[in-house]
Amino acid sequence: MDRIIDYVRWYADFPFSVFPFNEVDNLVLCALSYWKLPLKSGDEGQHTLRACFDMLGDRPIEMMTTDTDATMPDFVRCAAASRRFGELIVSDYVDEFYPEVPIQFSALTFHLDEKTRYIAFRGTDSSIAGWKEDFMISFTRTRAQEMSLDYLKAHMHGGLKYYIGGHSKGANEALYAGALLPKGKRRLIQRLFINDGPGFCKEVLDPALIGPIDGLCTAIRPEYCVIGKIFEPKLTDCRIVKSNQKAGMQHSIFSWGIDGGKLALAEGYDPQSLAIESVLDKWLENVSPEERKIFTDSVFDALGKDGSTSLFEVLQKWPTSFEGMFVSMLDADKVTKDTWIKLPAAAIETEKKAADQVTVKVKKELDHQPYLLDAIIALAGILLLLLPLNLFDLVLAGALFLVCASEWVYTLRRLMKSRWNVREERTRILLCIVLLVIFLLILVKEQALFVLSSALFGGVLLYYAYYTATKLKQDRRKGVFFWLHLGESVIFALMGLFILVAPQWAMRWYAISAGIILILDAATHACFRLLNIKNVQ
Repeated sequence: MDRIIDYVRWYADFPFSVFPFNEVDNLVLCALSYWKLPLKSGDEGQHTLRACFDMLGDRPIEMMTTDTDATMPDFVRCAAASRRFGELIVSDYVDEFYPEVPIQFSALTFHLDEKTRYIAFRGTDSSIAGWKEDFMISFTRTRAQEMSLDYLKAHMHGGLKYYIGGHSKGANEALYAGALLPKGKRRLIQRLFINDGPGFCKEVLDPALIGPIDGLCTAIRPEYCVIGKIFEPKLTDCRIVKSNQKAGMQHSIFSWGIDGGKLALAEGYDPQSLAIESVLDKWLENVSPEERKIFTDSVFDALGKDGSTSLFEVLQKWPTSFEGMFVSMLDADKVTKDTWIKLPAAAIETEKKAADQVTVKVKKELDHQPYLLDAIIALAGILLLLLPLNLFDLVLAGALFLVCASEWVYTLRRLMKSRWNVREERTRILLCIVLLVIFLLILVKEQALFVLSSALFGGVLLYYAYYTATKLKQDRRKGVFFWLHLGESVIFALMGLFILVAPQWAMRWYAISAGIILILDAATHACFRLLNIKNVQ
């Protein structure tokens, strides 16, 4: 599947007077807005894109984005070298960054011809301040949104036509500015392109303000859409585009598909992205704007506590940076903790609904392919006969040791760096003690791991007993099959209960007995089917 870099190469020699501006050109110009031009912020001069590229000399191309697509420098080179984009005049370049506020804002104007302009707002860069500003739109108007409106008021002039667009946060700014723009200026807009950008919570912008500009808007989102679904603006013209990336990486505008000079459209959204949307909607529904502010401040204060200024620095310091977030959460006040907890709680509730649906599908699949269930039961029996019972215990103990050891080493390093400031690191010290106690308990008390593994396998057997019991009602009038399933249900329930209460010395005998029973049960079902006895599930 082709992408915007391929589009730039195909149409390199066609100026806009020959091949008119279209929605893919919108993507190209939004992608170019991520390039940190070699100009001063506030430069009101006019330069061609090619001239801007030549100003770089030997300096590298700097892309202000978290996207790691390796084609980005080549994309800029191709665009600057082309007749279609390289000869475009760039003006009114603004690039403002104030991490302490925070503000991360950039915009520029492309001159498509003497009468037509495209104003592009840059999306989020890799800075922690920029990402914090993204989260802030969930509870307040940001300074970047206000700056986008000021930019349009200052740089839109009568007698000209304007296309306006942005990607991600830039799309949010374009929509915000377009909705609040005075009517006289709004009449100059030909099209507003909202490229996978979030909308607004009602506390920030009245949704009714979107209605008057709906006819001007075109929303473009990938199949796996998450960002564009946050406070999703209800726009009539919405295109869903294919991507060559997976999951959340589809947010990258450089990954979107192009087919014959047009968007490669998809039939609908990826179901997994809709599940994530459901989680975020549930969380936002249960968290007030004030709590969203608390959540945002706590997350980004924790990310920047070790001196990191960008997400790349945070990732380079993994896992210590994420450990720092976890410790900050433990050390937070009650309101902050409650707000943090609501996000995984919403995810669990959504996952439970999804799991229920999956369970129904799996049950139907097993009912239609009964040999599959027989194979699973037989395999479980064979594993019980062959594998040593302490294998799971050893794996669990090893994993816990690694976690405990790494936390102790990191905490000691933090203490040494802070000149043994125990008060500042008290939460980490308590976490180390808890982990050490758990590990020693499991190491010294053999029964600890035994209880855990017994609970796991006992639960699985009890669930299978329940699964078998659900068939009894439909088998009530089927004679032998009713008694077969009744016997299975009782046997597996007893096996599950036994493993929960049995002493450790009985486990080897239990494993052999359970393995034989499972293999015989699977063989019995298979024999019935081979003999063409109907209705055996």
